[in-house]
Amino acid sequence: EAVAAAAPTPGITCHWRGEGGRWLESSVATVSADGAAAVEATLSGQGFACATDADTVHCERTADGVTEVHDLRGDRWVSSTFSGWMPDGYTAVVASRAFGE
Repeated sequence: EAVAAAAPTPGITCHWRGEGGRWLESSVATVSADGAAAVEATLSGQGFACATDADTVHCERTADGVTEVHDLRGDRWVSSTFSGWMPDGYTAVVASRAFGE
């Protein structure tokens, strides 16, 4: 639903698979200001915990063994999904690279 609401322009998506069915996927997309607001509203409505720190909106939820993390700043939307595997500091590193830090 968030993708439909935001109408993002995909940048890059990466998939990693590990042993025992572990996996993670990350995507970086470009969105308009209205699109970013729609993503936050949609995720909040789906039960994600969202908070704003400085100029970044961070939303996170774990359901049925899958964790989703979404970070929005300016025109960038970074999303990562994890199952059975969430490397320490992974989302912060990916977001910092996507946001040009």
